[in-house]
Amino acid sequence: MQKAVNPPPYYLMLDDLRSIQEARNTGRVYNRDGHVAILPDQEWTLVRCYTEFKTVVKCRGLPVMVSFDHDLCPEHFRHHPSAVKNGADCMKWLYGYCQKHRLFFPEWFVHSTNQLASASMQGFMKAAEGSLKNKKL
Repeated sequence: MQKAVNPPPYYLMLDDLRSIQEARNTGRVYNRDGHVAILPDQEWTLVRCYTEFKTVVKCRGLPVMVSFDHDLCPEHFRHHPSAVKNGADCMKWLYGYCQKHRLFFPEWFVHSTNQLASASMQGFMKAAEGSLKNKKL
C-alpha cells in the first residue's frame, strides 16, 4: 500500500494584469484586519481568471496563502455588469470549497486597487470567518 503524498505548499495570487512585484508596489495590499500589509517574499503561483483559480486549487489543493485582486476584466474597471467572474467570486468559491472539504480558509490578502470592491471582499471574509468560528469543522 502506497503512502499518501501531501502536495507541496504554495502561495496563490489572483490578478489579471500585475505581477506579484507590481501588486506589492501598489501600496494597497490589505490583510484580514484591514491593515496595509506586505506580501511575503515567496514564490507565488499567479493565475489570471476564475477558471484558472479553480483549476489550480482543485489540482494542487488549498494554498498556504492567497492574495485576491477584484477586477479581472475591463468591464469590472468601469463598474459595468459582466458575465466574467471577478475576485470576489473566486473568494466565495474558495470559501465554499473549504466548507465542502472541511478545511480552514488559508491566510488571505486583498490587493485590488478598487477600494470599494476591496472593502466588500474584506467584509465578506470577516463575516465568513466569524460564522466558521461558531461551527466545528
